Amino acid sequence: MPFAIFQAVLTAAACYGVWRFARKASPIVIAGFLIRAFAAQILFWISWLQLPIARSLQLGRGFWFFAIDGPWYLGYAQELIARGPKALLFVTGHYPSRIFTQAFTLFCAAFGVVAPTAILFNCVAYLATCALIMRIGRSRKTLALAAIAFGPSMILWSLQPLKDTFFFLLIVAFVFVCYRWQEMWRAATAPRWTSLLGCAAAMLAIVYAISGTRWYFGAIVWGASAVFFVFAAAQTRRGAWTAVFVSQAVVFLLLSQAFRFGGDTDIPEKILNVLQPRTLIEAKAEPLPVPVPVPVPVSVPKTVAVTAPPPAPATAPVAAPAPAPLKDYLVASRKGFESTPGATAIHAGAAAARVPVASDVAATFIPRAAAQPLKLVRIGGGRGFWLLADFDTIVFSAVILFAIVACVRALRSGARITPLFLLVVLVFFATAGPMIYSVTNFGTLFRLRQMLYVLAAIAPLTLLVVHTDAREVNADVREENREGDDRGQAHL
Repeated sequence: MPFAIFQAVLTAAACYGVWRFARKASPIVIAGFLIRAFAAQILFWISWLQLPIARSLQLGRGFWFFAIDGPWYLGYAQELIARGPKALLFVTGHYPSRIFTQAFTLFCAAFGVVAPTAILFNCVAYLATCALIMRIGRSRKTLALAAIAFGPSMILWSLQPLKDTFFFLLIVAFVFVCYRWQEMWRAATAPRWTSLLGCAAAMLAIVYAISGTRWYFGAIVWGASAVFFVFAAAQTRRGAWTAVFVSQAVVFLLLSQAFRFGGDTDIPEKILNVLQPRTLIEAKAEPLPVPVPVPVPVSVPKTVAVTAPPPAPATAPVAAPAPAPLKDYLVASRKGFESTPGATAIHAGAAAARVPVASDVAATFIPRAAAQPLKLVRIGGGRGFWLLADFDTIVFSAVILFAIVACVRALRSGARITPLFLLVVLVFFATAGPMIYSVTNFGTLFRLRQMLYVLAAIAPLTLLVVHTDAREVNADVREENREGDDRGQAHL
């Protein structure tokens, strides 16, 4: 009982701190924060009290059908907390999305193993994402902040205990750290080794977290970072080219190990073997196999009796441990959901028939209400979510189109392509191609395409904008001076 009171006080203090932090943000960020906080609370109480509102979509205990993974993550948190700090610190590959599971379990340990903990967790991740966006580049941040704050899917996945909002934070955090790395090498003065080590350590930690949440995205980020490091080294204004390229190569090699340890058992064995230096060395040092002579079969006379070995004594089967009450609920909720008609339309793990490539592209960028009458797609189910899904498709395509137009206009106005811009574009296309042509279930596509949405929203910020307006130049100078004063006061 005393610990429950302590958790309640700690939760109240955390909510107050989050609100104080949100009040300092722009109106767009505040509006997105309030939408998430109030909508998540409303959905929780409707499901918890089992109110007669969309009863067929409720899973009970605060959960809804579009986030069937949520109860399982809460169950993982309960299990890890019961096993102690060591189990939480060394989460094995048995748990999906290990890094998200660790972070969410820490929140549950501090604020309680209940569904509303995800509301605080996702609000903190959302505010942190917006705060990092404000520090990337010198372009206007309105498009990026509005896309993050008001995207229908961005809001939907933040209303339940899901990993998406946390994963978007990791994407933006990696872009931010790469931006700081790029600016240090582009500066006229040599960067401090402490700053370089800090950025490199942050890159390693973020790639490790990305790979531990979605390993394939970690592989794409690591591969695209090779181009980023080459161009970041080429843009330096100093003459120590050897030291510059060597430092970039060392960080790239370390990122490969961060990806390997983060992805762990989720990474396919062939890729994992390539990233293990010990495996490569052993493969090169392994001697050639010596041919073994094949023995000649000998016929057995019919008079020789062959006796079979006695059968092994039968052992009684070991009884499985009884599941915890929460696990009983999780199993029952999943079975009940899977038996519901039309559940395969949104559920990420549902199977669907293979459709032509043109249909995959159409499902990604064209709303179903327009694509299905034209016979471009054939998607069933939906459970009344098609209005939201089609609206999200319109917003998704509009943000990508607007980002393309903003980048083209900026380049025509004198903006320069940066290594970070190349990194974002490469990751975007390397993610879009396999996802569009391999994902055949719309529920999975509806959720995974938000990675492209976030990348497109922040892509214009990664261009190097050359200001021609004296007022904007003075504003940038004042902002840099203010940040320098803040760092000086913090140092004192």
